[in-house]
Amino acid sequence: MNEVLGNIGQNPQVSKRALRSRRSPVVFINATPEEAEQFQEIVAIDDIDYLTQAVALTALFNGAIDNTTGRFIPGKARELIANYNESLDSDSQRYKIGIFNTHQTTLTQQNSAVSAMINQILETLKNVLGVALGTTSVAQMTAAITDAFTNLDEQSGDAWIFWEKKTSNKTTYSYAILFAFQDSSTGKLMFALPMSLEIEVDVSYERVLFITVEDKETYSVKLDTMKVGQLLFPKSPGANALQTARRLGVRSAKADLLAAPAPISNIVVTNWAKTTTYATAATGVYTESHPLVQVMAVHPNVSNPLQDGNNYLVSFTINGVQQTRGLLLNGIMPDGELWFVSI
Repeated sequence: MNEVLGNIGQNPQVSKRALRSRRSPVVFINATPEEAEQFQEIVAIDDIDYLTQAVALTALFNGAIDNTTGRFIPGKARELIANYNESLDSDSQRYKIGIFNTHQTTLTQQNSAVSAMINQILETLKNVLGVALGTTSVAQMTAAITDAFTNLDEQSGDAWIFWEKKTSNKTTYSYAILFAFQDSSTGKLMFALPMSLEIEVDVSYERVLFITVEDKETYSVKLDTMKVGQLLFPKSPGANALQTARRLGVRSAKADLLAAPAPISNIVVTNWAKTTTYATAATGVYTESHPLVQVMAVHPNVSNPLQDGNNYLVSFTINGVQQTRGLLLNGIMPDGELWFVSI
C-alpha cells in the first residue's frame, strides 16, 4: 500500500488523473495539530465550484473566538475583516468582505422541549440572514443547532465547546458555530454567520451530555452572531484574495506538510451535504506531497456504492485532530482499499 502512495509517478499501472490540472480545485482549510478549529464549521453550497471560497471564508474567523470563554467576539471579527480587506491588492478589491448585520439576543424557555429552543434559534438566525434559504441550507443549519444541545457526549472535548460552569443543578457552556451559504437565494454573494451560543441549562453536566430533542428543559441562551458577505470568486479559484484568507485563517500555527505516510483513523466518506454516508473505515493512511494529497481507507465498510472519479467528502482523524477534505475516488485497490486523491 505504501508503495503505491510513494511511487505514483513511477508505476505505469497506477492512474495519474490526480496529477492533472483541474479547473476548480477543492482545498479544505484544516486545523493543524498545534491549533484546533474554534468553530463547528458548516458549509452549505449548491455549486461545488465555490467550496474553496466557502471554507476559506470560514477559516478567516478562527481568531474571533475568545479562547478563555469560547465566545464569539464581534469586535475581533471586525478587526480580522479589516485586516483582510486592507491586504487585498488592486485587482481583488471587489472581494472585500462586508458586514451586513450584527445581532445579540437572549432566548429563554421554562421546562419546554429542547426542540422548541432549537426552533427559536433557527427563526432568529433566519431573520438575521434575511434571505429565504434553500432546503439543503436549512437542513444543515437545523442539524448544526441541534448538535449544540444534543449528542454532547461525543463532542465534549472538541474545541468549539467551552464548559464554563458545572454544578449539580446547573451547567453553562459556550458552543461556537460558523455557517457559510451559497445557493440560488444568495445571488452573486457568499454569506457567512459566525456565532456563539452561551447556553445555561438547569441540569447537571452529566445529564447535559445525554439530552435529546424530546426532553423538557429550562434554558437561557445568549446568541452572538454577525452576517458577513463576499462577492463570489470566479469558478476557477485563483484570486489573491483566496490566498490571503488561507494565510489569515490558520493564524500562527505551523503549516508543516506530512511528506511521509501517516496513520489515520475514524474515516467517514460522505456526499458534500453530509446527508449520505458511503463508507467508513477504522484505519487508513494519509500522505501529502504538495500539491498532491492521498488518503487510503483500509478494510472499508461500504454502505452505498462509490463511483470511480466522483468527488466525496472524506473525514478522518490524524494526530488527534479531525480533518475533512474534498477528495476524488481514484480507484478501489484489489484488496478493497479505497484510494482517494486531491482534486
